[in-house]
Amino acid sequence: MFLTVMAFKMFVDEKVDVAIIETGIGGEYDCTNILRKTSIVGISSLGFDHTTVLGNTLQDIAWQKSGIMKPNSVTIVANDQPKETHKILIERSVEKQTTLLEAPPFNKYNWCKNTSELGVLNTAQEINASLAIQLANAWINRNNKYDWLKKCNVGLNGMKQAPIWEINEQDKQALRDVKWLGRNQVLNVTPNLSYFLDGAHTIESIQLCSKWYQNICPKSQLNIQNILIFNVTALRDYCTFLKIILTENKIDLVLICPIITSIDNRRPG
Repeated sequence: MFLTVMAFKMFVDEKVDVAIIETGIGGEYDCTNILRKTSIVGISSLGFDHTTVLGNTLQDIAWQKSGIMKPNSVTIVANDQPKETHKILIERSVEKQTTLLEAPPFNKYNWCKNTSELGVLNTAQEINASLAIQLANAWINRNNKYDWLKKCNVGLNGMKQAPIWEINEQDKQALRDVKWLGRNQVLNVTPNLSYFLDGAHTIESIQLCSKWYQNICPKSQLNIQNILIFNVTALRDYCTFLKIILTENKIDLVLICPIITSIDNRRPG
């Protein structure tokens, strides 16, 4: 909470025009939820995470996450939400008096049928990029939101579909330039040594990470020594994570890195 208050203080002192506030855990009871007049709200892909706090079902997690919805705001959700969460998201949007929209698939925008040059590496990044496009355009056009909201039709899942904004060259350049260090990142240290970095920490993201690594380092390359350096925090299901990675990929050695934080108060002598 102290870091959140400190961040708010810095934003006020610097007189920022726009602040992007990310929740820490959940939404309903997250300390960032002290902000009561958020005009644009985004909810990324829901999955099993922080279950000891948010609940053990996707419905419970969706209820907690949707707690950041605000009255008279526009809430945009990623387009891959589990079916179990649709009803909760819709009900919560009515309760919170917000307009609920679902971001369109990444390939619906005017990319001239060529997205390979944009630097977007996989499906997860496409989902996040579409959500980012929607949030940015919703903010820019917030003063005339009732005009473009009229054009949003209800989809099969009961949620309205967000508009497919026109993508200009500046938008495309932003996607070309964006870098997400630590996620699907390859560090080529020497000709014979490369690090493949990813911060996946849920079953869904571990599956995507495994597929990414399998695509760039397939099993057929038997002459390559693959060493997995593995670490998890909190009460996460590391056995399931390892099973996914080891089933899909050729791994020669696994190094488990525990987190040990302690202070040695012993004095010499």
